[in-house]
Amino acid sequence: MLNLAEALETDLWTLDVLWWSVLDDGLDLDEPPVTEEAAIERRGFSLEKQLQIFLLDNWARTQIGQEWDLLETPENPEAGSQYHCPAGRIDFLAKHKTDPRWLVIELKKGQTSDEAVGQALRYMGWVKSDLAQGEEVEGLIIALAGDKKLEYAASMVPQLSFMRYEVNFSLRSPSESSVQAAA
Repeated sequence: MLNLAEALETDLWTLDVLWWSVLDDGLDLDEPPVTEEAAIERRGFSLEKQLQIFLLDNWARTQIGQEWDLLETPENPEAGSQYHCPAGRIDFLAKHKTDPRWLVIELKKGQTSDEAVGQALRYMGWVKSDLAQGEEVEGLIIALAGDKKLEYAASMVPQLSFMRYEVNFSLRSPSESSVQAAA
């Protein structure tokens, strides 16, 4: 890998993203290539870490961030991101801004299935047992897409919900940005 990175004049991070992208797509060289438009439409973040960093950097601008604050401690203002506990690593742990409620968020970079429900429930159980002190605990799975198994499993747990993310990107001229900001 080091020789390949040197030969391509790139870093290992970029190669890692490339390999995961190729493996995740289940690339079949016998199939005709997908159009660029279709590839962009079905593509999310290449790595779960990218999704996590994006949400952390933009928390206040998300609909979740309007209602929930990431857990903070005096020694760690970002304690709610990648929260380590005996049940595993919780992607995001948040507290409601006004109500006595906790939120466990499990991120999946692409399509996810009902396995994510078990993972989220495990984290929710630990929070309820060890942190919540009688307060409500909710869970949220965020992924690019979910299959029917996920929908069936999540529908049986009222405290658990599922949201799809979309990646949108646009370029604007400086005059377009200032006109929109004034509106």
